[in-house]
Amino acid sequence: MNRLCLALALVLGGHIASAQFVDITLVHNAPDPAAATVDVYITQGGITNKIEDLEYRSAQNISSVVTLFPDLEVTIQIAPGNSADASQALLTERITAQDGEAFVMSVIGVVNPAGGWVANPAGVAIGAQVKSIKTVAETSDPTKTGVYLLHGSTDFDACDVYVRGRTQALATNFKFGSMTTTMVELTRERVTLDFTQVGQKAKVLASFSVDLAALSGVNVFE
Repeated sequence: MNRLCLALALVLGGHIASAQFVDITLVHNAPDPAAATVDVYITQGGITNKIEDLEYRSAQNISSVVTLFPDLEVTIQIAPGNSADASQALLTERITAQDGEAFVMSVIGVVNPAGGWVANPAGVAIGAQVKSIKTVAETSDPTKTGVYLLHGSTDFDACDVYVRGRTQALATNFKFGSMTTTMVELTRERVTLDFTQVGQKAKVLASFSVDLAALSGVNVFE
C-alpha cells in the first residue's frame, strides 16, 4: 500500500527580533535504507563542521549547532552515516542567504532508483535530492500558525491538499517533490489535512490529523 510522507514547516506568530545570522533546518525524509542515517557536512568560509547520524524522518536545526553568517556561501553535503569525510557526499546544496533569512531543506528520494523501488505513479523521478523552502520569520496574526508543505513520498500519486471543512485547496496537483513556497496561515488548533485525488475532492487518498497548537518547527508525518 502506498504511504504519503508529508513534511510540515511551521511558523508561529509573535515578534521576532532582528537577526544577524542565517537559520537553516535540515529534514531527513529519504526512505532508502542505504541512507537510514546520514552525516551532514556544513562548510562556510573554508571551515567544515559535521553533524553525525541524522535519522530518517527527523529534523536538525543546523544553526543551533553551527553559526551561519549572511552573504557568505554555505555548502551543505549529505553523506551516508559513518562517513569518513565530505568526499563521500551523496548530495550537495549551496546557498547564500541574507541577514535573518530562514530555510527548510529536505532530503527526499532514494539513492538508487533502479534498485527495486516502485516507480512514481505521476512519472516523477525519485532519485535522492534536496528541496529548499525559504520561510518567513513570523505570521501576521499571532494566534495563527504558518504552514508550508512538502510531498516526500516516492510512490504516492499526485494529489490535491485540503484542510477538512474548507473549500479552497492548500495545494493542487501536488506531486512527489512538490512544495508550497507561500505560507498559509491556519488557526492554532487541531486540523485534518485531506489528500484527495486531483480534481476530485470527495475521493480522499490519505489524511493526517495535526494539532497546530502543540507543534512547532519542522514535523514529518507518515
